[in-house]
Amino acid sequence: MALHALNPGTLLSEYRIIKLLGEGGFGLTYLALDTHLDKNVAIKEYMPSDFAVRQEGNTISPKSAGSQNDYDWGLKAFINEAKILAKFDDINIVRVNRFFEANGTAYLVMEYCEGGCLSDRFSPEKPMQEVQVQEFLGPIMNGLQLVHEAGVLHRDIKPDNIMFRSDGTPVLIDFGAARQAIGAKSRSITTIVTAGYAPIEQYSTKGKIGPWTDIYALAAVAYACLTGTRPEDATDRIIDDTVEPLVSNANDSNFLKALDVGLEVKPEERPQDLGTWYNSWESDKGKNKDYSQLNGLIEMAGADEIITPAEMAMILKQAKNLGLNVVKARDYVVTEALKNNWVLERIKEGSVGNNVVSEEKVVSEKPDIKINHGDSTDGMSISKSAVLLVVIILLVVGVALKNDLSNQEKNKMAEQKVTKEKVYKQGTSNKNTHRLWVTTSPSNASVTLLDVKPKYKPGVKVPAMSQRIRVKASGYQTLITGVDLRSEDRRIHIDLKRNEKKSKQSTSNKNTHRLWVSTSPSYASVTLLDVKPKYKPGVIVPAISQRIRVKASGYQTITTGVDLRTKDRRIHIDLKRNK
Repeated sequence: MALHALNPGTLLSEYRIIKLLGEGGFGLTYLALDTHLDKNVAIKEYMPSDFAVRQEGNTISPKSAGSQNDYDWGLKAFINEAKILAKFDDINIVRVNRFFEANGTAYLVMEYCEGGCLSDRFSPEKPMQEVQVQEFLGPIMNGLQLVHEAGVLHRDIKPDNIMFRSDGTPVLIDFGAARQAIGAKSRSITTIVTAGYAPIEQYSTKGKIGPWTDIYALAAVAYACLTGTRPEDATDRIIDDTVEPLVSNANDSNFLKALDVGLEVKPEERPQDLGTWYNSWESDKGKNKDYSQLNGLIEMAGADEIITPAEMAMILKQAKNLGLNVVKARDYVVTEALKNNWVLERIKEGSVGNNVVSEEKVVSEKPDIKINHGDSTDGMSISKSAVLLVVIILLVVGVALKNDLSNQEKNKMAEQKVTKEKVYKQGTSNKNTHRLWVTTSPSNASVTLLDVKPKYKPGVKVPAMSQRIRVKASGYQTLITGVDLRSEDRRIHIDLKRNEKKSKQSTSNKNTHRLWVSTSPSYASVTLLDVKPKYKPGVIVPAISQRIRVKASGYQTITTGVDLRTKDRRIHIDLKRNK
């Protein structure tokens, strides 16, 4: 236990510290028990050792008055990291349970992944096989693609930051926002980067970072798993690159070739986005998946001829739920948008703190063209009067062009204004209206606005207040619900429940769903109580509410229901210890 760490048994709100899991330049991570829910959690404590110290008791404070600004600045970066993590609801991104401030510092409460970290799964004596690396790297890339779509970079990918749940699911943890901010203040480069996994651009404040930065780190992680040792530090590779390529002959896999490219020292020689990189190493398996399943969501998002970053994230999340590859799904969405001449909005730089991916760029960037005019004394001399005449002519032409361009711009703006004003005229003031889009399951359900006159259609303008809608479809239960449109446009999805009919349970493909159950402890047994098949991960059962029993020696047995009427389900059960 580090001298500046909290002692085992210390209470932080309802959390009791069990032990220290790890420490870095800006914080400590503990294993703790949630005494309310009786389950283990991971807690990260803001504790920048460069300019903070723990006083008697548990309070943390700056080392000196001169460190106060740096301490406060780092605390803001730590809080920003908590917000970044909390915004992602993805199976391969660590789940944030809570954030709170106490003892002069801040704490981030996250799920505890009982399967350990990636660094425990390989060694120089026992490296991993290629297929094992692909099994965890693919899901991590899918999760990271959603992060990049939101304009955020991880910037600290390494084996210690890839954890596993008890069911084997890989999870990406510990984003580097606070780490980068504090490292910049302390001017300690070892605080900012992890040797072997950080690319060269992270060693300089002038380095241009982007998705290619995370790609290098992912490739370095894969390299370490396959060889048992991490690559050399990027600064050493600049001088003398002794990293042996993974590809040794022409018959080696595309995966190994892609890893070598991802490990290129120069940023411009690496793939510039995850989609491009993944496509270069994807195996033939799964290439022909049907991405047209996304067409309904894409059409809804493009109803106003604009696909926003939030809409793109929504589509990609659904793609992942359908088992589609996220990076290929994004390419499919872009293709459909271009086909329909829709606008793809980009994330603006600076919108999510220090971890933002700048996407203020066109799809294909043209290189700057530099023209060398030579020395001004070369060629024939020109009289002053001739020069003056040329200047006057250029000024006249320039004014004329400026006026012409100004008129063109005004006309263009007027056309855009007319185009926007003619979309869904509802006779209400622009300042006091918002738009509403509703998608439904089943897709043929009808939507009715109950509080205003206009009939519903995607993107309908309605007064900026709470609106009631009715959604109904034959064979399903009608639903009436409210939608809060007071402050912004809304896009919602409604799942209708089927009318319940008393009939014999059938296991035909049309009336079945799959069930996955993970448990804590991981060795607990799962029993299906209402159907014959024994439980196994992904078991096919009738599409009804099913009862399951979960039990393990030394723990209280649980019997609970799982609603499988409308979709496959993945659930986690935490058993309580016998008192």
